[in-house]
Amino acid sequence: MPAFNSTPSTLIPGVTNPLDREILVRNVVEQNSQRTLFDAGELIGTLLSDRPWRFYHVPADQIEPTESDWDQIRSAPGIHVAGSSYGIYRVAVNDSYVPWLTSNGFKFQHVDPVESVNKEESVQGKCTAPRNADARYIQDAIRAISSGCPQGLVLAYRNHALVRHKLPIEWTILWRDFECAIHIRTKLAQSLVFLVLGCCDDYNTPDVLALLGKDEADLLQGFRYLYRQLSAYPRNSIANCEAGMESAQIAAEFHRLSLFRCWLEILGGKRDCRQHKIDQRYTAIANANIISSLVGIEVLKPFEIFDPQRMLDALSKSPLFPNNTICTLDVVKMGTQMMTGLPIGFPKEYLDIPLEIQRRLNFEQVGMIHAQIAHFYRKHPSLQMPRNNILVLLCWNSITPSASQVLNKWAASIDSWTLYQRLIKDIQDSQSKEQLILTLGALLCYRRLSPPDPNANQPINSSYLADFDAILNFKYLSNTQTVFEHMVLSVLRIFSTVQDSEKMCQFLASVFHIQPLVLDPSHEISDLYWTRRVRDGLGHSDVLKMAELDNLMATLDLEKEPTTDEDWVLVSQWEESVSSLCVSDDKHRMSPFPSAVFHLEAYKLVYVCLPKVPPHRDILSTVILPNDSSVVVVRKSYVSTLEQDLDTRCFPYNVEPSREDVELLGLVEAQHRKVDALARMLVDPMLRDTRLDNGLWICTDRVLHLFTTWLRGVVAQSKTDSPAFPEQTGIEDDRELGRIQMHGYNFTLYTLVRVSYLGQYAQYLDKLGNLDNILSIVELEDESWELPVRKSYLPMLKNMLHKVVPKCIIEPGSDPTEPSAKEVEEFGYERARILKPVRFRNRAECMVSESWPKAAAFYADLRMGLEKEMISLGYKEMHMYEKEEQEEEDLVEEISDKSWVMVQTLQLQS
Repeated sequence: MPAFNSTPSTLIPGVTNPLDREILVRNVVEQNSQRTLFDAGELIGTLLSDRPWRFYHVPADQIEPTESDWDQIRSAPGIHVAGSSYGIYRVAVNDSYVPWLTSNGFKFQHVDPVESVNKEESVQGKCTAPRNADARYIQDAIRAISSGCPQGLVLAYRNHALVRHKLPIEWTILWRDFECAIHIRTKLAQSLVFLVLGCCDDYNTPDVLALLGKDEADLLQGFRYLYRQLSAYPRNSIANCEAGMESAQIAAEFHRLSLFRCWLEILGGKRDCRQHKIDQRYTAIANANIISSLVGIEVLKPFEIFDPQRMLDALSKSPLFPNNTICTLDVVKMGTQMMTGLPIGFPKEYLDIPLEIQRRLNFEQVGMIHAQIAHFYRKHPSLQMPRNNILVLLCWNSITPSASQVLNKWAASIDSWTLYQRLIKDIQDSQSKEQLILTLGALLCYRRLSPPDPNANQPINSSYLADFDAILNFKYLSNTQTVFEHMVLSVLRIFSTVQDSEKMCQFLASVFHIQPLVLDPSHEISDLYWTRRVRDGLGHSDVLKMAELDNLMATLDLEKEPTTDEDWVLVSQWEESVSSLCVSDDKHRMSPFPSAVFHLEAYKLVYVCLPKVPPHRDILSTVILPNDSSVVVVRKSYVSTLEQDLDTRCFPYNVEPSREDVELLGLVEAQHRKVDALARMLVDPMLRDTRLDNGLWICTDRVLHLFTTWLRGVVAQSKTDSPAFPEQTGIEDDRELGRIQMHGYNFTLYTLVRVSYLGQYAQYLDKLGNLDNILSIVELEDESWELPVRKSYLPMLKNMLHKVVPKCIIEPGSDPTEPSAKEVEEFGYERARILKPVRFRNRAECMVSESWPKAAAFYADLRMGLEKEMISLGYKEMHMYEKEEQEEEDLVEEISDKSWVMVQTLQLQS
């Protein structure tokens, strides 16, 4: 390497004035002729690293002289000299060369290639110099990539590029890969023609015919022009000031670049994952237009399924598809590859929604909708069918309105009217419960896509049900949306407790952000209509006639006994006058509905300060309280007459216990006694009222409503009864199985759990859940605990208990009649097996009489299930006791005989 030596300072020639006191000096640099010897072949033979290269600055005097050290190695495969400016050369070096260069004394300085040098800033200014440095960096990268530089140098240029540099660099890489892949150029031209034809309905338009007449060079010319346009970078500083691109525009250009990269890859070109930046917010039509713009054609639909023979006939007109190619070309396979590799269309029946919607959706929306539909069908597998996809989409859009704009435009088209007609016809026919809910919800969601009439919030005909019937007969009503909303509310009220329909009702409630309201008598006819549809599985026309007849009879009854009270009791009675009605289809003849007619009758609880109230037909029940007063269940229209007959005031009865009872018994015990008294007051008329033998009356007074669940656990209803409102029905008594099955309160949702080894934490069990999740807590004889727990709450209960008491034992599905190991050891298995059910029966009877309503009903159900088993065990116990008594008698007799022998022996000895 050259050595730098400084000579002594000398006078500058030409400065000879002795009066001049300033002395000018200069340093003369002499280059030593001694050079450090090195072996360039050693460097060239160094194995190149796969890591990105590094960028350095080398002084011009180190590389420009011929035969200089840098000049001798600049042709090495791991060194690239990009150019020079302001006396500095820009050099890229492979990472594996750096140790050799350092050890041999080469001078170079590691730099950031996108930064300007100090001299450049002093000459051009701090604003212009960075812009020129940008242009210089892009030019260096384009020259290096276009010349086929190693991949490590390409990575170096990519890694150091800023956002404003990436686009021309990536386009250069794409064009280089295209130029190198000579074998795919013909495929590229052929697929361009094929893609455009797949996005067109008419192959005889002037644009399409002109396309079919172009050869390979003409078709690829557009690709070359696009490359030159997007890889160019302004070189002068003034142009650079105006060359800034918005981030959205840069993202759009990268999306276009990614489309072309994917296009090359499906044709067999080089794969480059760094150029896979497809923007999912583009539609299939927009993506197809980006590619078809190479030939100046705008397509109006995405790439879709086509007629293969028609496609082959069109392609045969192009010089790119000679006869031998057409004969072997599989256009169906080619189309599938295009749709799989490029986001320009969807396979057949991908979403199974109307094409007008799918064409307008971008790929992000399509992916989200596909996931929503799949999630819905996982929860409701019985509804999984292609024709339901659009219904699920309409409902889900109300929850996550990701496709609202697309659906709003579609709703204004003729295509949407076709779906509306289909839904109207579907809602008229007999359907399953879940399908009925989904169809009705989709109808309302479809109607909400159009702006509602703000003044159309009242029935136009006699009722909302009459308006609903008119809509189902394709009559236009301005209050259509309001009618559908009232129908949905009615369905939610009726279906919310129907077995196997809870999930669908929860889905529908979340779609419309509403909860089912309590029954309003003004909407009774709609509720009766939907009750019959779900109970009897009939169509619209048959159920409508029945609902109108029910409503007419209820109106006549109300005219006989008018009342304005809001509280009411629903009485179900059988009427033989309508039992002859029936409907039939081609295959079956069936009764249209059980001939039960429901009457509105108003009752209330009143408090009378008398120990005895005379019986009357309008008084259902009377309970005498300990303070010699009475609580009466009386028809509201008879209250005023009752006050006159008794010559006393009737006060509304309050469910809250009195202050005296609370002070004497405590709040909990006082409430228990109040509940027990009122519930038994309701049971009495149910058991003795002969008018109600064939039905069930349901009281929904705000006070008595609290005891509906309790009643379900006490009063059995025959299977032939058909209450109007499933959420308030009673139970079915299966005498053969000895169990009670309730409609509104399903015992199968709960399980009996036995918890052991809780220790001191047992005192906090009542803090683990509310009365709906854990019905009761009972301590057993072996210091374990018995809990009726809702099955859905069981995982949370286990988690909480194991966090606090890791060693506790939790036994779901515990059998209360199975003896424990301790009991078997103490009594023996047979005796313990008999005693255990007896103990449980006593515990269940105690729970039924003392616990809250739901727990009482649960234990009442378990107790009934034990009746037959207790009978059989009773026989076993009797035989066991008889056997034990016989064994005791034999033992006594044996002992007596032995004693008598001993006495005789002693006497003889004495």
